[in-house]
Amino acid sequence: MPKKVSRRLFVKYAGLTGAGLAGAATAPAHLVAQPPQSAATATPKLLEVTVAQFPLQPANYTFFTKSEAAFIEAAIDQLIPKDSVGPGALELNVAVYIDRQLASSFGNGEYLYLEGPFQQGTPQQGYQLPLRPREVYRIGIADVDHYCRASFGEKVFGQLGTSDQIKVLTGLEKGEITLANLPAPLFFGMLLQNTIEGYFADPIYGGNRDMASWKMLGFPGAHADFRDEVGKSERVVRAPIDLAQAMQQPQRATRG
Repeated sequence: MPKKVSRRLFVKYAGLTGAGLAGAATAPAHLVAQPPQSAATATPKLLEVTVAQFPLQPANYTFFTKSEAAFIEAAIDQLIPKDSVGPGALELNVAVYIDRQLASSFGNGEYLYLEGPFQQGTPQQGYQLPLRPREVYRIGIADVDHYCRASFGEKVFGQLGTSDQIKVLTGLEKGEITLANLPAPLFFGMLLQNTIEGYFADPIYGGNRDMASWKMLGFPGAHADFRDEVGKSERVVRAPIDLAQAMQQPQRATRG
């Protein structure tokens, strides 16, 4: 059975690629376990984050139907699973982040050029479809569930076991699965990109609940400045604050 992703390896490749490693000759990097780190090279945890701190919370979706939500929750749970380092995408409400984005101007494609002609482009030319992101998700989820029913005895993606879910995600990324209405790597790439965004974005957008990913990485968040620490010799470690907290802080006077 394939092992779930190492969180540190995921963070490394997320920073390098942003949208996955579609088309790679080897297994997808975010689905490959990382070798154990030695004590000398292990990254120190600045703030302790445990899975137990983040029990699942009920989600009220604006865009996703019940069946679509089941797909999304299962998929993001494989892309960034919980482990000993910290909580996974499901615990951090990344599905809520994606749902809100698809219900917003992003999902409606308000910043995309959606006039024809539409032709097959090269990978370097980026997105070339007449579909809005919300349509990519709606069609893509339906296509993947249709594929799973045909391949796994009438089971949709959310009903599959871990090894089969990883097999399907790997097939989508590498283009080994043909979807009826979409290029599989395109759908996978958008899903992975939005999962990464929701995991690390400010909680004001719905994901990264309790700033858990920031605490895991030692990222300070939305502190306005660090002038009080200027000149200090010791390492500065601040608990993170989000945008909502930052807007409630008193503003410092500035010299005109």
